[in-house]
Amino acid sequence: MEEFTKISIDLALSSKIKNYDKLISEGESKMKSCVFYDNDSCIKFKPNSKILAIWKNDTKISPHAMFCYLCPFYAFRDDGDRVSLTMYDLYLFYMELRARIEKETIKLEERLNDVTFSSSVFIRKRYNELLDILNDAQDKIDIIKTILSITKGM
Repeated sequence: MEEFTKISIDLALSSKIKNYDKLISEGESKMKSCVFYDNDSCIKFKPNSKILAIWKNDTKISPHAMFCYLCPFYAFRDDGDRVSLTMYDLYLFYMELRARIEKETIKLEERLNDVTFSSSVFIRKRYNELLDILNDAQDKIDIIKTILSITKGM
C-alpha cells in the first residue's frame, strides 16, 4: 500500500514541479541522514500531522521524500519534542523566513551602497548567501503552493 501511495504522489507532483527527480533525490538523501528518521518513519512529527506522507498509523508517520526535501527540521538535534504540522504551517514558515531575509538583504544593500562599506568582502559575501537562501525559500514556497493546490482538489 505504501508503494501505491508513493507512486500516486509522484505521478501527481512530477508533472507540476520542475526538477522533480533531483528534488526527490535530495529528499531521499536528507531522509536517510536525518536524525529524526528511524526505521521507515519520522519521529519528529506526531501521527496527526497533515504532511505529505506515504503512510501513517496511530503511532508513526512515514514522510514522502518531497516532504523531507521541504522539512525545516533537517540537521536539528533531537530535542525530544514531537510536533504536529500541516503543509499550511510549512508554507507560513517559509513565508516568514522569506520576509526576514528580505529585510536583512535590504539593510545589507544599504550598507553596500554606503561608500564606507562598499568594499566590504564580508558584507558582500553575507548578502550573496542570503540571496541563495532567499531563492531556496521561494522555490520551497512554490513547491508547497503546488502541493496545496493539488491536495485541495482531493
